[in-house]
Amino acid sequence: MQNGNFDKTALARRNVRTIGAVILGCATLLSVASSYKLTVDAWKDTGDALAKVLGFINVLTIEGVFLWLIFGFKKAFSSALEKTLAIGGILFYGSVMGANILIHYRIVKHYDLNDFEQAWMSWGIAVVILATIALATGLSMADPDSRALRQSLKVRGKESDMIWQAREMMLDSDFVSQAVESRAEMDAHDFVGRLLGSGSGNYSEGSANLRTINAPAQLRRPKIRPTTGK
Repeated sequence: MQNGNFDKTALARRNVRTIGAVILGCATLLSVASSYKLTVDAWKDTGDALAKVLGFINVLTIEGVFLWLIFGFKKAFSSALEKTLAIGGILFYGSVMGANILIHYRIVKHYDLNDFEQAWMSWGIAVVILATIALATGLSMADPDSRALRQSLKVRGKESDMIWQAREMMLDSDFVSQAVESRAEMDAHDFVGRLLGSGSGNYSEGSANLRTINAPAQLRRPKIRPTTGK
């Protein structure tokens, strides 16, 4: 009995989702036609071919981002910031689609456009483009994987900075200074020994006395006895 009720509930939910998808698809198609016509009219000064291309791009931007946000909110977005941006984007692009449908309807019926509708015809495309860039950037920054990568790079940068600071402190320490002085003394002993031709020699620790080098014996001039003449 419970399995039968569960099957009916699942079937009802599936039917509701299907009907909702059909309604959303129909509304999207209406928005496609309206957005395309308004964009082509807005860019007609650039030529018919370019205006049609820009109209197609505008349709992909508005309707594509709207469907992307809905799918992402249902299937992909996990963080609270991602879901908040997605809801805001869905409301914004839904409003854009509704405004395009309404303005297109009034144009077809040859009704006079009010100030807001005329301003939307002039600046609506720029607003949508800027909002799309900001939303896509925000969702990319709010992605948990991207945030984890930025955090990892931040930690790695701090570790490298601490390592270099420790090395600088090490070079300024008294221990290193004493080691440098000892090495300088040892190199001086070795240099003097090689300079005098006696090799490096063995010295006691801390001794600064050089090994005595025997100079060659000086030649003595022989003494000549004076001869006595007769």
